Amino acid sequence: MKPSKKTRPEAVLKNLPDEFQAEIYAWLRMPPDKDGTRHSYEAGVAWLATKGVATSKTPLHEFFQWYPTALKLREARNFGQTFQDERLKLFGGDITPERLEQIRAETQLMFELRAAGADDQEFYAEMRKLAVADAKIALAKGDAARDDRRIALLEKKAALVDQLKAESAKPGGITPEVLARIEEAAKLL
Repeated sequence: MKPSKKTRPEAVLKNLPDEFQAEIYAWLRMPPDKDGTRHSYEAGVAWLATKGVATSKTPLHEFFQWYPTALKLREARNFGQTFQDERLKLFGGDITPERLEQIRAETQLMFELRAAGADDQEFYAEMRKLAVADAKIALAKGDAARDDRRIALLEKKAALVDQLKAESAKPGGITPEVLARIEEAAKLL
């Protein structure tokens, strides 16, 4: 039997439930007591031990530095998910693969702006214009590739029809096998 890996000390705190993480962070940020003593990391380690969490000062300090960023990213992720869900509802069941890709790109932009704390409306507007331009370029590339495929298929079908016309013009008229090939080609059109 393979021995289980020991969890890294900072991972213990980072993997606690969100509510408990918020409680730990709030406890560490509490103002000094009436006698002027602050909540130290040593006191935090002891407090967490009473809650059943074994840790030390260094992981607690790393958690204190990590938590605000993690909280901001979590909020940005939730905002992005809500944004995406609302966009999908807006289009209902009529979502093309291109539209879905555009919605995903917009969602990513919203996440990045929220995570970066971009509250500047001008900055947001410029980023939005760039994202829309990128999406249009991507859609145009997809449309051009699709058009190229359609043209190739139409040319192939036209060549087949020309071949079948030539065969039908031969003496003896249209044979049953030529007729079957014409009907098959007609289905492709």
